[in-house]
Amino acid sequence: MFKINTLKSLAGLVVMLNMVSVRLTADPEAFHGMAMFGQEKVYISHLPMLHSPHDYQVLIEVSLGFRTPGAIEYNNNQTGQTDGSKLYSIAPKNNFDLTDLINGGITFFQADLYEGHFEKPGAKLKGNIGIYVKEIIYTKKIELTEPPLARGFLHEYFIFGSKTETYAINLIKQTSYDAILKVSYPTVTSQPICGRGGCTPGPVQVLELPLVLGAFSTNTTEVPESQFGLGNMFSGSSNIESVMLYDKLQTM
Repeated sequence: MFKINTLKSLAGLVVMLNMVSVRLTADPEAFHGMAMFGQEKVYISHLPMLHSPHDYQVLIEVSLGFRTPGAIEYNNNQTGQTDGSKLYSIAPKNNFDLTDLINGGITFFQADLYEGHFEKPGAKLKGNIGIYVKEIIYTKKIELTEPPLARGFLHEYFIFGSKTETYAINLIKQTSYDAILKVSYPTVTSQPICGRGGCTPGPVQVLELPLVLGAFSTNTTEVPESQFGLGNMFSGSSNIESVMLYDKLQTM
């Protein structure tokens, strides 16, 4: 059994409550490319499509089977990008059933490692690296028929990572794009404290990860740079530091 996160919304902020076990039915074997990123921890994110058997968002923490220093660490140090904002991708050597990976039947596979997106094109850094599954952080079948988000939010982002290296992925619902963002660690600013001498800002509270924040947009475009940010100061907010991946998804 694998575990999928159950979420609850409160005043525009969605927080993690519990975990329930779900087993998915099998799909045909296919090629499943993945984005890879992270400096303190290494994550892979399935590059989805809007049709079976590719219509799943899957986010996994992994370890790499290197006997020498990892290519990610080496290349980050060579380019001076040591904050985890550099994007890599992997091309698995063999086709597999994605639901088998989600269900825990696949805990290891081999892939070629690329700098950037391997289809865009990316530069191949290393072949036949070992990918070891450590933890499935988030997974959900993409349902484009889900109802619109409440309170005017145009998007929702799943926030994860640590206080020093925080990321967000767009939850693909009625929106049809895939995005990976480097963001600031989310905080909440309490209501201002007011007295006879005026008002002073309330204390800042640090939130626990993972969580989901809604995102407003400055206009009708979906591109993350155009957004004010994620959430708001009273229910939880996080600033976009860099857009690592933005992929408009197409239906067949």
